[in-house]
Amino acid sequence: LELGFALQDGGKIPDALACYRRFTELSPDDPWGHANVGWALHLTGDHAGGVRAYRRAVDLAPASAKVRSEMGVILA
Repeated sequence: LELGFALQDGGKIPDALACYRRFTELSPDDPWGHANVGWALHLTGDHAGGVRAYRRAVDLAPASAKVRSEMGVILA
């Protein structure tokens, strides 16, 4: 995830998205990988894809207020 964060901070959203997706392949039960995929998709304009990724993150971490609040941002 750290490489994805650095790429995202550098404005390289497609590259960050690729890192986040790879992370979710390696760690499919980690909610933060899915949340980061969701945020990156949101940044690229794929809001529906972002919501799907965040829903997966919420399924994995239903008690996480942070995941739910970030999902709320992209739903708004």
